[in-house]
Amino acid sequence: MIAALGAIILLASCRSSRAPEGAEANVLKRWISIEKFPCFGHCQTYRMSVYRNGLILLEAREHLDKAGVYFTEIRGDRLDKLRKMDKSIPWQQLQAEYFVNIADLPVTEIHYYDLNGARIKSVKANANLPGDLGDFAKELHQLIRSEKWTQLQRKSETTNPEVIYDEIIVEMDSTLTPEDMELAFSAYGLQREKRISPLMNLWNFRYDGAATGPYEMLVLIRKKAGVRHANFNRKILPREE
Repeated sequence: MIAALGAIILLASCRSSRAPEGAEANVLKRWISIEKFPCFGHCQTYRMSVYRNGLILLEAREHLDKAGVYFTEIRGDRLDKLRKMDKSIPWQQLQAEYFVNIADLPVTEIHYYDLNGARIKSVKANANLPGDLGDFAKELHQLIRSEKWTQLQRKSETTNPEVIYDEIIVEMDSTLTPEDMELAFSAYGLQREKRISPLMNLWNFRYDGAATGPYEMLVLIRKKAGVRHANFNRKILPREE
């Protein structure tokens, strides 16, 4: 009897020490980011952030066929190809800068992250990137045209002062509760602020902006099963008399 009771206590202890179910699956690990800066001509400018699970965020700025913030997901052969190309790059041997003394060449900046999402290398250049890194950057650039992208935010909204980026309004179906959301995204400190409507499962959530970026958080929430809609909260401006 005592032995059985001890086993029950031990099992309960193990369960309580585990992370909430599904929480680990909702943690993004940044892999690489590439940013293209403007020039005096018609240079394409954007920032692309690639994550270890195949999620990609694109902030399309100028001279692209897209404008605003988008996301896509790559899987299978496409993701395997990028991983193989990554392994061929001697990251630790790369210089921090590759610049030539020619005016108005567009600048490219690349950040590379370890398996835990910590930045370990940065490269900035206005010249051709060396060898395998240059090929990798071109492969990432080609994704802008080859993949199907979903828009998260129009370009005009990216500078809208009314947008509250650390608050997200979420509409859920009957299978989800605010507690479910808080458990699933505990790594990002997601907490309910208030219920928006007594007739709908519509809630305002706040998250820890130091733990993740706003677009990453919005994508993760939108991808959660049971979420019908999610978007950033907005300030309510006073009406003119």
